Amino acid sequence: MLALLKDVPIINHPGPGIGLAERSGRADGDPRLLLADEPTGNLDSVTGTEVFDLLFGLYRERGLTLLLATHDPAVAARCERLIEMRDGEIISDRVAGPGDRRRRA
Repeated sequence: MLALLKDVPIINHPGPGIGLAERSGRADGDPRLLLADEPTGNLDSVTGTEVFDLLFGLYRERGLTLLLATHDPAVAARCERLIEMRDGEIISDRVAGPGDRRRRA
């Protein structure tokens, strides 16, 4: 996992704060699952797009499973499967068709 994170600018940023091992959850080996819970919630649109391009690139290039939580319809439109929740309950679970995705990884 640490090898995957070397390309993420914030992970390599020198300075005080949480270290690389803590940010990566002390993961080792060859990860197959990447979890992202609102990864761009506090970012500007340009940086947010860069982060999503990185996540979807890892999904595509390394064959990772990407589990992504988002409130952004534009981000959801890039996903192959959409599970929508309301009040803690699943209200829909569908595989997105070609017309449902504007830009796929």
